[in-house]
Amino acid sequence: MSEKPIDQRLAKQLEKAVVSSLSRINESIRAFIALLSTRDNPPKYLPATNAAGGATEEQPPEPPGENPPPLATFKVETQFQKEIIERYDRNQAKSYSHQWWMIILQCAMFLATSGAFIAASFYACIAHRQRTEMSKSNEINRAAMMISQRAYTYFLPDPNIRPATLKDTNEKGWLVIPVAENGGNTPAFNVLNHVNTNTDFQRLPDDFDYADGEVKHGVFLNIVPRPGAAIVIGPHRSTGTGGLSVPETIIQKVNAGKAHVYFWGWLTYDDIFGCTHKTEFCSEVVQRISEGKFFISNCEKHNCADEDCEDYTPTNTPECSLELKKKPK
Repeated sequence: MSEKPIDQRLAKQLEKAVVSSLSRINESIRAFIALLSTRDNPPKYLPATNAAGGATEEQPPEPPGENPPPLATFKVETQFQKEIIERYDRNQAKSYSHQWWMIILQCAMFLATSGAFIAASFYACIAHRQRTEMSKSNEINRAAMMISQRAYTYFLPDPNIRPATLKDTNEKGWLVIPVAENGGNTPAFNVLNHVNTNTDFQRLPDDFDYADGEVKHGVFLNIVPRPGAAIVIGPHRSTGTGGLSVPETIIQKVNAGKAHVYFWGWLTYDDIFGCTHKTEFCSEVVQRISEGKFFISNCEKHNCADEDCEDYTPTNTPECSLELKKKPK
């Protein structure tokens, strides 16, 4: 049986079609590999998708020359490309879903972190306020403890008065002894005092300085009242501070409104916390009620304690500042 001669022109077209199909298959495989490596960029020679999501009929450019005849491999190649596109679309959908989940997770983490920060800031403000209030409360409690336990030494409104004979004139008179008392719950240490009386028996001027002076008449002559040796006054105990003399004739003039008798003085002491205190007093004999009993009233000035006294200097320590009514600036 003899073989038919092969048409050379048909053989060349078949060869060209096979080469073209293999070339397209090679390009499709490369595009698939590119899709797997970079999902965000579409393949170079894949058909573009239309608005409905389907592939258009655009094909990669043909090499120059004559067009090959349609072959069966074209349908296979087109089906293969559709599968690649579908896989690409599925991968893109998964990628977008993954990105949305990442965005949602990051937003949730941001909200949680912001909430934790706000809660921590709120708690820090509350803690700071509680610490401030606790510090103030502790300071108040400590001040209350110190005030309740410290010594309070003051002059009693009624001095001890007893009859006496004046040494310089031998006339009848009265010995007046101002009394200081510690009303606190602890002793008063290093107690010093000085008491005085007016010698002209006139009304004190408005600018009187309440200075310490000498006694030139009375029961005890040639005695200059001055701070003696420091003493201790126990809690709820009292002691005399010094002797002042008033003639009987002056008391009679006081009752007649023709004379004025004043007593004034000061007292300093330390409490158990090492804080120095000062008390000042001034009183006037208004009238003798009966034998040895005088009606005495306070002066308008020079009756004070601690920071209410103009010449008082508080102890400069944090503990002593707690005892002051007027806190130092």
